[in-house]
Amino acid sequence: CYMDVNQAFHDRRLNPGFRRRATRQEVIEAYEGGMRALDAEIRHLFSELDRRRLLDRTLVVITSDHGESFGAEANDHDPPDHGTSLYPEQARVPLFVVYPGKLPPGRVIARPVSTRAIAGTIVHLLGVAEAPFVGDPLLTLRAPGGPPGDPDAPLLATLKYEGRRLQSVIWRRWQYIRDLGNPSKGDELYDLASDPLARHNLAGTHPLLGPMRERLEHLLASRSEPRETLPDAPGAPPSRPARPPAGRRP
Repeated sequence: CYMDVNQAFHDRRLNPGFRRRATRQEVIEAYEGGMRALDAEIRHLFSELDRRRLLDRTLVVITSDHGESFGAEANDHDPPDHGTSLYPEQARVPLFVVYPGKLPPGRVIARPVSTRAIAGTIVHLLGVAEAPFVGDPLLTLRAPGGPPGDPDAPLLATLKYEGRRLQSVIWRRWQYIRDLGNPSKGDELYDLASDPLARHNLAGTHPLLGPMRERLEHLLASRSEPRETLPDAPGAPPSRPARPPAGRRP
């Protein structure tokens, strides 16, 4: 677990050398420096795997549990930091899957997927027949003859953190968000294809508002655990995976 970017973002609190609150630009520059350091560490990881002659038979997944918001001052959404919203700058994260000889290199998947499916994807690619993970493997990474699924299925994102309670569904090019902790804020609906940073709320009387609400309710109702007991981060897998049957090793 690489913490370079988290450490940089919170440097104004963690670094005793700070005698004043850092400006937004200083925070952004520290974050970008953390990203460059992280890139170098990942390069070292691949170099070491190659040196040990393991790279050609190792499955590597690189992703993040959340993004960051630098606030309206930096053309993001308020409030800044992470764990504060489900807008794209916090809910959209990188996801790289490298598996030499098993997956074609350079392939880019444009449609939204969920990090909830990563664990199931790993055991599927490794050929494990049964595993105690919630959700199906990522459809776009399934081998020929793999299990069926719906490539058009909507995705659920929830946030329950430090008093914030938000729910969202992403389907095709659309994202619907509702804030249970601030009902007066009203519904939010964004066309992520033409508005990838979610600047323009199209809720109002948009004809998709009702269907998107219904998709969200369906996803919440179909979750395998009570909806109010999961402290989900945006796009994160459940905190308590389903237990395997007695006598079966995970």
